[in-house]
Amino acid sequence: MAQSYVRSVVAFLVVLSLVGGSLALTDPVRAQTQPDVDTTVLRIELHENTTATWELQIRTRLRTSDDKVDYRAFQRQFENDTDAYLGPFSDRINGTVDAASRTTGREMNATGFEASTSLQSVPRQWGVVTYRFHWTNFAAERDGRLVVGDVFESGLFIAENDSLEVVAPADYRVVSATPSAVERDDGTLTWNGPESFADGEPRVVFEPEPTEEASVETTTAPSGSEGGGSLAGPAGAVVLVALVAAGVWWRQSNETETGDDAAATRRLDDGDGGVERDDQSDGREPNTEVDEESPDSEASTVETAPIVTDEDRVQNLLRAAGGRVRQKDVVTELDWSKSKVSRVLSRMEDDGTIQKLRLGRENVVELVEDASGDSERGE
Repeated sequence: MAQSYVRSVVAFLVVLSLVGGSLALTDPVRAQTQPDVDTTVLRIELHENTTATWELQIRTRLRTSDDKVDYRAFQRQFENDTDAYLGPFSDRINGTVDAASRTTGREMNATGFEASTSLQSVPRQWGVVTYRFHWTNFAAERDGRLVVGDVFESGLFIAENDSLEVVAPADYRVVSATPSAVERDDGTLTWNGPESFADGEPRVVFEPEPTEEASVETTTAPSGSEGGGSLAGPAGAVVLVALVAAGVWWRQSNETETGDDAAATRRLDDGDGGVERDDQSDGREPNTEVDEESPDSEASTVETAPIVTDEDRVQNLLRAAGGRVRQKDVVTELDWSKSKVSRVLSRMEDDGTIQKLRLGRENVVELVEDASGDSERGE
């Protein structure tokens, strides 16, 4: 299986082309890749600066233990000579981007080429080859909106069992999509093959999500109105009586303490400048400084709570769920907006903390530490 899979992957990369801006996966090619390749997913994630991250996943279903052994043998070959696979892919993509740049009149570049292979279980066993790169100026910016589609000058075709995904930038929403697609809550548009797009399609328009402005409403009750904030009425009379009583008590207490202090002062002065302690004295001379380490000073100490970041909250949620959870469950459990979850997960994926997996039409988020541990145990 390993040798046939090598030929299948190379054949797939050779026919992956954007001639004049079109991506073509022809039926003869699909015939060549089967049965080793079961499905492919092309994911285009757009960023606010018009750059797009392209990710191509070539997925092989591992149905038997022999399939798994063969795929691991292919993985070792792939990892030992990744350039043999990444080289033809990057050459083809660079030619594609140059052609699209001439067609659209925008300066474009393809950078950050990566290739990797992995085993996934969600819940079936899959062998996955992933190619990734960044396409600068992929989208056009018009009146504050981002428009995708002009690079597909000659249309696009995806074969049966394959799918295309276009993902909105963080804090952007979909305005329109032609032809219509399946839209998920996280701003991802999906087209499933077989699908033949017209020239300039798929075409998608994104715009920034509206900013929610917080408003503070102040209600002022008229003076003397029922239920208002004045002291009128029976309730106000009770409050006034309480305030007057408190004032009388404070004044009487203050006068008593003042008289006692005056008497104590007279006793302290013996006419010679000496000091005579009163029976109620605490044994200290006047103006004696109080020890700084008093219970009051200890009570004023402020304890600083540890800071928990958004990334920490996501990791805690994943660990509590056994290392894997659906992206929409992150939105529900943490009570965040979908755009915030997408933004935080993108940062964590760039940092290598988590990885996103595809399960049907859903995103599954997995801790890398758990994924790597499974992989090592499987070896």
